[in-house]
Amino acid sequence: MKAYSTREVAELLGLDIARVRALMRSGVVTPQRDDAGHAAFSFQDLVLLRTAKGLIDAKVPARRITKALQALASQLPTDRPLSAVRVQIDGDRVIVRDSASSWEPESGQTVLDFSIREVLNKTALRRMAVLRPLKVMIENYEGPGEELEAINHPDHPAAGTRRISFGREIFIEQEDFMENPPKKFFRLSPGTEVRLRYAYFITCREVVKDAGGNVIELRCSYDPATKGGNAPDGRKVKATIHWVSATESVAAEVRLYNPLFVKPEPDVANFAADLNPDSLQVLSARFEPAIAADNSPGPVQFERQGYFARDPDSSPAKPVFNRTVVLRDSYAKVAGAEKP
Repeated sequence: MKAYSTREVAELLGLDIARVRALMRSGVVTPQRDDAGHAAFSFQDLVLLRTAKGLIDAKVPARRITKALQALASQLPTDRPLSAVRVQIDGDRVIVRDSASSWEPESGQTVLDFSIREVLNKTALRRMAVLRPLKVMIENYEGPGEELEAINHPDHPAAGTRRISFGREIFIEQEDFMENPPKKFFRLSPGTEVRLRYAYFITCREVVKDAGGNVIELRCSYDPATKGGNAPDGRKVKATIHWVSATESVAAEVRLYNPLFVKPEPDVANFAADLNPDSLQVLSARFEPAIAADNSPGPVQFERQGYFARDPDSSPAKPVFNRTVVLRDSYAKVAGAEKP
């Protein structure tokens, strides 16, 4: 079987020799040594390094690259040739495909042979829903409120627009606020400014807590000159968050389905011990009225959340939606990569 030198690997894959050696030191690849003591890379090593190149190009954090490739190395087949296996980069994910199945080495989860996100991205109308509401009071907003224009699909102008209510009191996601944010968290925090989707820039001025120290309300100010999401003075914000009106939004139920087991390969003899207690989460959410008004069975994207389908239990008076697949969360990926 042919072996490849470090220089040949670097030239074949377009990687710097220093990067190849760094991946060797991290344990991602462990090539054999030739008689002269030089690294001799196998074809399997090339597969792993080619995958590393794709993740590097996708700007995936170094720690996550190492983790993904270590998982991949342990799962590459030894009972059949690697020519029967395709390793692909889908965004920042590693997907392994063979004649029988497709799976993600990091999670061990089987994936569909097509990207459901890609399909639903083309067909699902956009709506705003807050799954874990946190109240925001915009103290300098005056008047009874107003209606703003929101698009139904960014890639299909023919889908039209809709009107959404905005006023002094709104709800945002609890996870879109942190009182003591870490590095690279650009959403709302005390003293920071963010963009409300389709609306205005707001700045957090005060945090209200209950007797237990839990955040229950934010007091904010808004800049009326930023209507539509742009500042006349050209200043920029680093995050845009979704929201719904506190007075006009509709109470709803959302069911989040997660993996049934906490391990990719549960213990067959005692599988109950590996059941995921959070495989189903039922949330009391708030929807913009357009979601409740349209009782169609078609899929919908809750902006920044994921793709959802209406449950048979749903009605205009009490909407119930089930999550089909999540959207990617850039901060969650960064936070996960920075964990020791």
